[in-house]
Parts: sequence; C-alpha cells; structure tokens
Amino acid sequence: MKIVTNIKRNKNNNRVSIFLDEIYFLSVSEYVLNKNNISIGMKINDFDIDKINFENNLSKAKECALNLLAIRARSSSEIKNKLIKKKFSNEVIFNVIEHLKKNKLLDDYEFAKMFANHNLKNKKLGPLAAKNELFKKGIDQSTIEIVVSKIYDNKTKYNIIREIFEKKNKINKKMDKKELNKIINYIRRKGFNWEDIQPVVVKYFEI
Repeated sequence: MKIVTNIKRNKNNNRVSIFLDEIYFLSVSEYVLNKNNISIGMKINDFDIDKINFENNLSKAKECALNLLAIRARSSSEIKNKLIKKKFSNEVIFNVIEHLKKNKLLDDYEFAKMFANHNLKNKKLGPLAAKNELFKKGIDQSTIEIVVSKIYDNKTKYNIIREIFEKKNKINKKMDKKELNKIINYIRRKGFNWEDIQPVVVKYFEI
C-alpha cells in the first residue's frame, strides 16, 4: 500500500504529477486525476496503480488518435499502426479504436468512399488501382469491393478513360499503333483493364 504525498500541476500543459511516498510516480491528465478521485493522503494499492496506469495510457492514446484525425481522415488500420509505433498496449489500442468508432470519429466505409473518390478525381485511378490503394490503407476486402463497385460504374470508367485519351492527344491527331499502345499501357498502369479501355479505343480510333 502506498500513499499519495503530493500532486503538482505542470505549468506547460494540463497534466499533473503524482508522488507516492514522496517519490514521483506518474504524470496524468486532469481527467484521469478526477475520474479516480486522486487526492493527497489517498491510499493506493497495486490494483489501483495498474488501473491508473491503464487509464492514463488510454487517455494519452485517445489524445494521440484525435490529433492524427485532426490532420486528416484515416482508416482504423492507420490509427492502429500509429499507436503501435507509440508503444501503446493492444488493450489500450483496441479501446481507443472502439471509442472512436462508437463516437463516429472513425468509419472505414466512409473513409474508403472519400479516399477512392479523391483518387478518382485527382489521380484518375481505375478500379484496380483504387482497390490496391485501399488495401494499403488497411481496409478489409469486403468493404473495398462494395466501395469500388459503387464508384466505378461503366459510364464513370468510360468517361475517365476518354478524358485521359484526350489529354494525351490534345491536338486530336491520328495516332499510329506505337503511340496508341503507349497510351493504352499508361491507362493500364492507372488501374483499368482492357475491357474498360476497348470501348473508348473503338469509338475514338475505329479499331
């Protein structure tokens, strides 16, 4: 059993330093301090110490996650990996992820839609590349399939491919096969397959 002998408020942040038996124990947030009713003279056993440590780490991890989300939207996997790098325990990370999901601050489906639409609009990525990029963000396969199938209908794919063709052939000149294949390969690298590309080639180049 230990006794809280001092509580010092830090000048540069909203945290307080707790001393047990005159020895520095831990720096916690005001929230953790108040939640556990920590005060000078309070007796603390090993169970209390473990509980305070856990809640303190949980508070730190939540703050870290919220700071990351304030910069930009992220997937659950991205938040998890960032917290792992910060050396938080699996239990703390699980609780943070669940807290963020419950409060609608983390939603992999909505993130996947936004991210895929951004890549379609700004990078002209096709469905194959879109799936790959979402996979890199740690989105599960079923969500990837649903999101990509909703965004990439035949009309969308046709219009994007046509836009790429027109950009690559601004003067609308008649291309030889070498030039045409160069553009086709470029579009393939963007994540479109031949079945997507062929209708545009047929219409615009009468092949």
